Amino acid sequence: MIVLNDFFAKNNTDSLQMAIDAAAEKNEVLFVNKGEYIVTTIFLKGDNTLFFEDGVIIKPAQKEKWKDFLAMPIFLAVDAKNINLSGKATIFGGKDQFVTEAGQRCDGPRAETILLFANSKNITVSGLTLKDSVGWTFHLNNCEDVYVNDVTIRNDVYNKSVNSDGIDINGCRNVVIENCDICTGDDGICLKNIDSTDNSRPRSDMYNIRVRNCVVASTCNATKIGTETVGNIFDVTFENIYVRKHINVDEALSPNPKKPYYDTIAAISVQSNDGAKVYDVTFKNYLVDAVQAPFFILLMNRKTKDPNAVLGEVRNISIDGLIVKKALLTSSINASKGAIIKNVSINNVVVDTFEEKPEMCEEKIPDGTQYPDAHFFGRFRSYGLFVRNVEGFQFGENVIFNDNSESNRPDVYFEMI
Repeated sequence: MIVLNDFFAKNNTDSLQMAIDAAAEKNEVLFVNKGEYIVTTIFLKGDNTLFFEDGVIIKPAQKEKWKDFLAMPIFLAVDAKNINLSGKATIFGGKDQFVTEAGQRCDGPRAETILLFANSKNITVSGLTLKDSVGWTFHLNNCEDVYVNDVTIRNDVYNKSVNSDGIDINGCRNVVIENCDICTGDDGICLKNIDSTDNSRPRSDMYNIRVRNCVVASTCNATKIGTETVGNIFDVTFENIYVRKHINVDEALSPNPKKPYYDTIAAISVQSNDGAKVYDVTFKNYLVDAVQAPFFILLMNRKTKDPNAVLGEVRNISIDGLIVKKALLTSSINASKGAIIKNVSINNVVVDTFEEKPEMCEEKIPDGTQYPDAHFFGRFRSYGLFVRNVEGFQFGENVIFNDNSESNRPDVYFEMI
């Protein structure tokens, strides 16, 4: 075992990098003693096992130290195998330096993602706390055989920290995320399948993704498939998820009590926007404190990521066990004209809805121009669920929508166009 003390590493990225490289070469564990470590990007090249003692704090160096790094993560692994990061370190992303008062990322060289693993295999991350990210907090890009356990994420609300997704699983296979506590501004746990270096490049299938026993607070979407869906995504399960309010939300500061900006947009969001087939997806046992739309399922073709993309698919989606204490918008299952979502089952759902009857109900047909979030598709003729262009829809037992505002609309509305 190699032991690293902050006396040697403080304000010195080279010392930490040398220790990581030496431990990997000898196939030994690197034990990082408690203390504060100031770094620019740290490169994990494979066969790295780092154990962080309780009390380890890792922070990005000052702006001038990042002059050779443009939008780089704090920890980066590319084409690597066998990496294990565990212990009780708190890793800061640099929001205080690299995010404007308007919540936007600063131009020029900067820290961005806290953890980025790309094209890598056999990854374990456990026990870490990630705070104040400048961009996506924890990004898994085209990885396989990943285990993430007991990770805590703390980012500000959306308008103070745009693009601050919690965990992004992008084009991966064989991933387990469990026992995590995420509080963030942008999407909480988000599945995508896109190559950010080439939007139109075909992606390998993404499958066998398991997310369970997590707490998620987001001022965007809590658990989501999309927005970017170029490659296929299937065999996905979200289970035992508690969606709560963001810790920085103060109801009194919300500009309009009837449309509080800080409520989660959707607890569950499933989308195909860019030609992907999204299927065999299960959501089980959700408890939701407050949300705009409890669930949002969408099929359309934006043609913004791949202009030649054909319409994708959404099929075999199951929601079984969803309790929502406060909903402000109707859940919707919505497909563009001529498109069909297939085989959706809803079971054991109880939603208390507080949306008053809109002055005008005008459901927007998805045509590829809308940003795919639930609140961009109008107000619906039903207060509980609106269903458009769905074949094989199944209501199981114990599905209840309570119209607490007495909006005098039906609970469910179906249409085919």
